[in-house]
Amino acid sequence: MRIRCAAILLLAAAIACSPVPDQPPEAEVDVAHEIELIRGLLARSESIFVAGDYDAAMTLFDDDFVALWPGMDPVIGEEAIHTHYRENVFDRWNYIEHTHDTRQIEVAMPWAFWWGYGEGVIEPKSGGEQASFRLKAVMILRKQNDGSWKYSHSIYND
Repeated sequence: MRIRCAAILLLAAAIACSPVPDQPPEAEVDVAHEIELIRGLLARSESIFVAGDYDAAMTLFDDDFVALWPGMDPVIGEEAIHTHYRENVFDRWNYIEHTHDTRQIEVAMPWAFWWGYGEGVIEPKSGGEQASFRLKAVMILRKQNDGSWKYSHSIYND
């Protein structure tokens, strides 16, 4: 009886560990290509902010975007991010310079993780002196159905 049970257990384990038939293999991800797409998103966002193009900026964010930024409640969802950027960024500041100092990008489809520094120079639209900034940041990006990447989550501090 013990031998028969052991044989059945070994057979069950072999079946459980074998590949499932008739399922296509997962597509290989060209990580280098995905990283270049993400670098393109970063570059596009830099130029959009310097141009002051609010409408273009709003296309950079996933509909379920979440921001955890210092000194404020979480910014969650499309309406909240649109309001935040309209009232607290584009209506108040001109971006003179804006860059990302990338330290790491990891791709784990359909997600990617970026960390580095956001840097730039801004000036108040109401007049006044320019100010520079350098923020430590982590961003999570989500691959879209059309193959593009969008910002999904953002966390930073200064």
